[in-house]
Amino acid sequence: MGFTAPIFVSKINPDQGELKIRIFESEPIPYSEAMATTLRNEEGVNAVSPVLYRPTILQSKKFEDKITLASGKDTTVIRQEIAGVLMKGVDETYNWSFIQQHVIAGEVPKHAEKKALVLSETVANNLNYKVGDTVLASFFTSNRAVKRDFVVKAIFNSGFGDYDQQLVFTSLNYLQEVSGLDFEVRLEVSPMLNADGSLQLEAVTNKADDAVQFNWNGMTGSSKISWEVGGPREVELIARTQNEQGEIESDTLLLTFDMTALNRVSELSRNAEIDIQFENNSFKISGQNKSLTIRCDNPSYKEGAYISGYEIGLTDFSNLEGKAEQLRNQLQLKPDKYGNLVQVTTVKEAESDLFAWLDFLDVNVYIIITLMLLIGVINVGSAILVIIVVRTNFVGIMKAMGASNWSIRKVFVYEAGFLIVKGLILGNLLGIGLCYLQMKWKVFSLDPSVYYLDAIPIHFSWMNLLLINFLTIVVCLLALVIPSIVVTRITPIKSIRFN
Repeated sequence: MGFTAPIFVSKINPDQGELKIRIFESEPIPYSEAMATTLRNEEGVNAVSPVLYRPTILQSKKFEDKITLASGKDTTVIRQEIAGVLMKGVDETYNWSFIQQHVIAGEVPKHAEKKALVLSETVANNLNYKVGDTVLASFFTSNRAVKRDFVVKAIFNSGFGDYDQQLVFTSLNYLQEVSGLDFEVRLEVSPMLNADGSLQLEAVTNKADDAVQFNWNGMTGSSKISWEVGGPREVELIARTQNEQGEIESDTLLLTFDMTALNRVSELSRNAEIDIQFENNSFKISGQNKSLTIRCDNPSYKEGAYISGYEIGLTDFSNLEGKAEQLRNQLQLKPDKYGNLVQVTTVKEAESDLFAWLDFLDVNVYIIITLMLLIGVINVGSAILVIIVVRTNFVGIMKAMGASNWSIRKVFVYEAGFLIVKGLILGNLLGIGLCYLQMKWKVFSLDPSVYYLDAIPIHFSWMNLLLINFLTIVVCLLALVIPSIVVTRITPIKSIRFN
């Protein structure tokens, strides 16, 4: 498929009573390195990638657009588009080969860059984006809406219209961080200064404060601290809590303070209030030609961080069903270390409509090949009958001279065989030429919304070409034997008189 792996492992929700098929419809499950290692060690498995899917709203930049009013006059308006997409978080183990084949601008990140975004040409055109642009994305968690910036690194066009409209790619680490599924800590800066003019910083998590322990540069304290110029330029914030299994979860935030011409924080305020801008993962405060920037860096994802499941690549796709059944026997109905049950699903099960359509196309191919062979046999048979009728006098003379029926029949079979070979040579030259033109310039295009492809695909194999030519010669020569029986019914007296 390209957008997903042949097999994926995701969570089963026992309360649903029905297995979810598509991985992006499954509930998140904690990442387990033990599970990933088990899957990687399976024979025939060449890749195991944890992935996370989250619904997201992307917002375009403001741009000018001309519209025609009812009065007929043109006017310029400021527009801003939004698009609902499914964001897929991947890490450095993800196989980008399919996307790389269809990249039309930019370059797919070699490593899982934190804020990198890879999207389709369809989404880019709808939102007026190009490579290098900053994208504002909104995520909705259980208790709040989160907005984060991304940077467009690559734009692709796969030809799969449905997927191109819905799917965008980013870093798994960053998507876990902003989606609120993993225990995380983030920083909030109060717009109101403290009574002494210092800055108030607050650590915010997705759990109640009384269930979290906060550590600021090695000192245990509350979720709030004060900071003033002259304080530490780097602050390590560590938040710890206990999950439902009794295990300790933690998250770290590294704060870096940069300032310009600033002696006290109060110099940035008006009536003890400051103007704060959040951009590129940094809080920016400025005023009176002075500024303060607080950069927030978060470490990578870890054991227990939530994912949608594991995508599994195979060395041999033809062994899909066998490997899937083997993994089902090994994993299904057996809780993992976090007590979750998992299911094993193949891409054929998840995209049953698409593969049914492909199977139907295969049936059409067999029907067309059969009809072509039948037409070829009829044409060759008709040709040899015409040749025999035209040369009836020749047959009579050969019989009068003592030639056997079989020796005369072989003459006509050889002549028809020469015509067959000549036709195959011309047909091969024409066919190979058309295939080359299609592979090079995609002369014959398709509607991607119907066929999931933008052009007729060509897979050229010399072995298949030779096999088809050989079978064509054999079938046609065998078919010539029957029409050549007419030779046995020709008598020398009548054939010579026929002249």
